[in-house]
Amino acid sequence: MFKPSLMRTWRTGIFFVAGALGGGSGCSGGNGGFGGAGGDAGPPHCLTAADCAADLVCHLGICQAAVVGDGTSPGDSDTTSSGCNCTGRQICDPATGTCSDAAICVTDGDCVAPRVCVFGACEDPPACRTAADCAGALTCYVPQLECGALSCTTGADCPASLHCLPATSICVACLVDSDCPGTQVCPFGSCQEGPSCAADGDCLSGRVCTASACQDPSCATDSSEPNEDFAAATQIAAGSHTYTLSTTDTDMLFVPLTIGDGLLARATYTDALGDVIIEAYEADETWITWSPGNRGAASLRVEETTGAGVYIEIYLDDGICVAVALEVEVFAGGGCFNDFGEANDTAATASTVPSDPVAVTRDVELCPNDTDWYAVTIAAGATLTVTIATSEGAPPIAEAYEADGETLLLRDVTANPNKSLVQANTGAAAATYLLRLEAADAAVLGAEAVLTFDTQ
Repeated sequence: MFKPSLMRTWRTGIFFVAGALGGGSGCSGGNGGFGGAGGDAGPPHCLTAADCAADLVCHLGICQAAVVGDGTSPGDSDTTSSGCNCTGRQICDPATGTCSDAAICVTDGDCVAPRVCVFGACEDPPACRTAADCAGALTCYVPQLECGALSCTTGADCPASLHCLPATSICVACLVDSDCPGTQVCPFGSCQEGPSCAADGDCLSGRVCTASACQDPSCATDSSEPNEDFAAATQIAAGSHTYTLSTTDTDMLFVPLTIGDGLLARATYTDALGDVIIEAYEADETWITWSPGNRGAASLRVEETTGAGVYIEIYLDDGICVAVALEVEVFAGGGCFNDFGEANDTAATASTVPSDPVAVTRDVELCPNDTDWYAVTIAAGATLTVTIATSEGAPPIAEAYEADGETLLLRDVTANPNKSLVQANTGAAAATYLLRLEAADAAVLGAEAVLTFDTQ
């Protein structure tokens, strides 16, 4: 697998995002939102226990007998007889019947509404997470998570914390020295250390102010050293761990697993001190995936290991000395989590999208061999547009059917990560259409996508 080369950037770097950030789509989140499928086939769908018969609870969007969950199983909704009605990987407290955020989130369903998943952590909804959250031609700026224009003419075109640089028509961190804190200066739109300092806050990347000059701090090694390569990797188990990274230090860790297990890992740190990168390798040292740090966190997921464990490498992309808290979760049988719409694997059990006016955005996940069906009804003369923006994995096969689930209307089997199906209702009465999503390849470990239904 190709390992991307890394390019060091200024700490005040600005990025744009089009895909989902650590799960989710727009700020509307992904916690439920679909009602029953209709018909007599299969158990009734639900959002809460109130949608089910008195002797049933709502678990994974299906009315069924109450079970007690512990919040650690992939896809476990943690519905309990004590009154919990959690979604995704939320954690249930049986004593109080309340749900709390998952320690590491993958989709919005892992967070208690209205909180959403941002870079692997549940947070209050930011102004945007993708360009789709912004009006018109605006885009979403990272790490600000605010909407702004790609090309600016005035400061009003930029996020509130940025300025418009007329010479280049781009939004930057500063225009003059006074836009920067303390004694920092502003060359080329970025705040940098000045010729002298008065306090540590005048220095960047964790450097300290000593005798009016910014200097590198001393950095003590942690107890896991030396563990700079595969041969010297420190073996760790699921749970919480702490490490100290310096400019020249790399920490290589090894998590023993059974073939087919999944893993989530999230490194958190003080953003002002630097940036941390986290990478994952198979037991045979084959590179799997990586995550660059942003806003003080870097998260990655290994859906299914092919060997006896996973190596986790953490190192600095920027900074001098950074303390890192690493959280690791292991999932027997794989880390692909079916989304809240399950079980919607057939036309008869399709998740129903709220009818006209249709304006629904949801984050969905397709595990290997999984098929998801959605039903939507639109008024006579209306046109339905369904967009599928794949943020991770292979883009799913997308098909549109008549209400019978057999008459195929539209099909997209391309590898395009941004698919769009458009269907007009030319009849004289309201009509129901079915959307079918299928994992593109059984060998693919899963796909995450932002699914949007809209009518005009």
